[in-house]
Amino acid sequence: QGFEYFAPIYAGDRIRFESRIVDFIQRRQGRLKFLIEETEAWNQHQVLTTRFRKTIVIRDPETER
Repeated sequence: QGFEYFAPIYAGDRIRFESRIVDFIQRRQGRLKFLIEETEAWNQHQVLTTRFRKTIVIRDPETER
C-alpha cells in the first residue's frame, strides 16, 4: 500500500472517491494474480486531497489442480 497526501481534509468536508484498476499482473505458472487499484479523494472544491494504492492478491483455483 502507498499513500500520498496533497491537501488537508477538515471536519465537514465532502469527499468524493474515484477508484480505478491501474495494473494486473499474472505470472505464467504462478497461482497468484495481482490487481493494483488506485483511489483518489477529492474535496467539495474539486481539490485532490489524497491518493492511495493497494495490491489485491487473487489465488487462481485452476492452477491448484
